[in-house]
Amino acid sequence: MLENDHLLLVDDDPNQVELIKHFFSKQSPNTKITVAENGRACLEKLSHARFSVVLLDYSLPAMDGLQVFEEIQRMKYDVPVIIVTGRGSEGIAVEAMKKGVYDYVVKKSGYENFLPAVVGKTIERHFLKTRLAQSEERYQRLVECASDVVCLVDLKGKIVMINDRIEKLSGYSSDMLAGKPLLQLIPPEDQILFQKNFKEVSEGLRVRLENRILHKDKTKNWVSISGGPLLEKGAVAGAIFILRDITEQKQTEMELIRKNKELRLLLEVGNVLVSNRQLDQLLEIFARQLTEAIVTTYSRIFLLQDDKLVVRAVYPIRGFSWNPGMQEIFSVDSLPKIKEILGEKRSIVMTPEMLEEICRIDHIKKFLMSDLNGIQSVALVPLISKEEILGMIVLGERRKWERSPLTDSQIALCEAIAHQAAIAVENARLFQDLKGAHFDTIQALAETLETKDAYTKVHSDHTLEYAMAVAEKLNLSEVDKELLKYAAIFHDIGKIGIPDSILNKPARLTDEEYEVMKTHPERGANILRKIKFLAPVVPLVLYHQEMYNGKGYPAGLAGEAIPIQSRIVAVLDAYDAMTSNRVYRKSPGKEYAISELKKYAGSQFDPKVVEAFLKVLEENPSVE
Repeated sequence: MLENDHLLLVDDDPNQVELIKHFFSKQSPNTKITVAENGRACLEKLSHARFSVVLLDYSLPAMDGLQVFEEIQRMKYDVPVIIVTGRGSEGIAVEAMKKGVYDYVVKKSGYENFLPAVVGKTIERHFLKTRLAQSEERYQRLVECASDVVCLVDLKGKIVMINDRIEKLSGYSSDMLAGKPLLQLIPPEDQILFQKNFKEVSEGLRVRLENRILHKDKTKNWVSISGGPLLEKGAVAGAIFILRDITEQKQTEMELIRKNKELRLLLEVGNVLVSNRQLDQLLEIFARQLTEAIVTTYSRIFLLQDDKLVVRAVYPIRGFSWNPGMQEIFSVDSLPKIKEILGEKRSIVMTPEMLEEICRIDHIKKFLMSDLNGIQSVALVPLISKEEILGMIVLGERRKWERSPLTDSQIALCEAIAHQAAIAVENARLFQDLKGAHFDTIQALAETLETKDAYTKVHSDHTLEYAMAVAEKLNLSEVDKELLKYAAIFHDIGKIGIPDSILNKPARLTDEEYEVMKTHPERGANILRKIKFLAPVVPLVLYHQEMYNGKGYPAGLAGEAIPIQSRIVAVLDAYDAMTSNRVYRKSPGKEYAISELKKYAGSQFDPKVVEAFLKVLEENPSVE
C-alpha cells in the first residue's frame, strides 16, 4: 500500500514511534520511515529531503503540531500532513482541517491498525492533486476524492455536479439530483446544522462535520462531510462537499454506547438493590429503573406468596389515568399460561396477536395490564433466586409492535436486572426475618427489666411515643427514625445490672449510689453490643445522659457530637421523669417540667429538640 514511500514521523514519544513502526513493518515493510523528535527537527529534515507524507503528533515540545504545520505551509514544502493527537478535541480537528491538513487521527484504542491505510489514502490524494495541479479546480477536487461522494453546489445550495457514488449512499442517481438543493438529502432535524456549515463555506472557510443523509427508501445513512469554498478568479463561486459513508462506524459506536449504558445501569441497579434492605422500597426502585432502562410503558412486579401472585410495585414511564392494581392478588392456578412460564422458568414476549387471544379472559387481562387499554405487547420475566421462583415481572408496551417491538436485547437486559433484583429480594426477606428474631431477643431483655422496675415500662412507652412525634418535627430520615425507635425503647436497658436496692429505693440516692446508677448507659451499651443487628443503637444508648454543654456522662460529649437520637431521648427522659410519680416523691407537674426544659435549653438540652418537643405538647395538650 505504501511501497517505496518515505514517511516523516514526528513524535517525541519513543514508545509510540516503535509501535507505529511495528504496524508499518507488518503492513508495508518497504516503507521508509524517518523520525523527528520535535518541530524544529521536522523542518530541518524537510529542508534536506523529500517525503511522501508527514505524520505529525499534535503534542510536541516547544511547538505544537498546528504551529509546525503553519511553518511547513509558510516554507511552501509540498508535502501532505496528517495530525495525530490523543486529545480527541473537535475544536482541534476543525482548526486543523481549516488550516489545510489532509487528515486528523485520534489516538483511540487500536488506531495503529488503520493508520497505514489513512497514510496511504493521503499519499494517493496528494499524488492526484499534484498530478492534476494544472487542471480546473472543480475537476481537480472531484478526482482528488473520487472514492467518496463529491458534490459541487452553487451559492444557493443547488447541486451543480455530483459523482455517481451518491446513488449507493442515497438511492438517487447523479442525474436525478442535478439542479436540486443539496439540503433535500439532509433530514429535517439535521438541516439547521448543515445550513450553518454551508454558510461558513460560502464565506470562504473549510468545515468538517458528521451528518445524516436521507435514502430514497426513507432510511438514514451517516456520513462524514468535508466542505470547502469553490473559487473562481479568487472569489467564492460555490462549495465543494466530500461525503464519506460512516454508517457502519456509527452503528458500532452506538452499539458500544448502548452496551456501556447497560453495564452502567446494571452496576447502578446492583448497588442500589444490594444496599437497600427495605423490601417495599427496593421493589419501587427496581420497578422505576426497569421501566426507564427498557424504555417501556410500564412495569409491574409480582411476588409469589402461597401460590398467589401479589402486585407489590408498579411504575409507568409517564403519568396516565389507570388503576395500577397495587396489592391485588391472583391465584397462579387461575392463570394457566403464567403458571406454565413460571414452571419452565423462562421469559416470553406476547405479540399483539397473542395478547388478543389471551386477553379474552378478563382476569388474565387484568393481571397483565390492570385496566389500561391499548397495550400492544407484553413481556413476562420470572424472578428467580437459587432456582426458586420469587415472583414475576410484567412489562407492557403501548407503542405499535411494528414501531417498537420488545426486542431480544431488551429482554436480555431485563433478565440481567431481574437476576440482581431476585437476589436482593431474597436478601431483604432474610434480613427482615433476622431483624425480627433479634428484636424478639432484645424485647425479652426489656421485659426482664420491667419485672424489676414497673416505672420503666411506662417510661419507655412514653419515650417512644414522644420520640416519634419529635422525629417528625425535626424531619429525620427514615433510617434515623428507625434507630431512634430502638434508642427510645432500650435506652434504660442497662438498669438490668443496677441492684434493686438502688433502683427501687424510696428516697434520694446517696452519692455512692448515684455513681452506680450512672453506670447504666455503659451497661446498656454492653448488652446491645453483643447483638450485631443493634450495633448502630449502641452509641445512642451510651450517650443518652450526655448534656448539650458537655457536662453530662459518660464521655462528656457536647453539642452536635452527641447523636441526635441521644439528644432527643435526653429531653424526653427528663420530661417523663418530672411528670411521673416516683417512690420517693410526687410529680412536680407538667408546667414545672416545661419551665425546666425551657430553662436548661442550650445548656443541658439541645434547644432545637426542646423547641420541637414543646410544639408536640402544644399540639397535643391532653398528653401528660
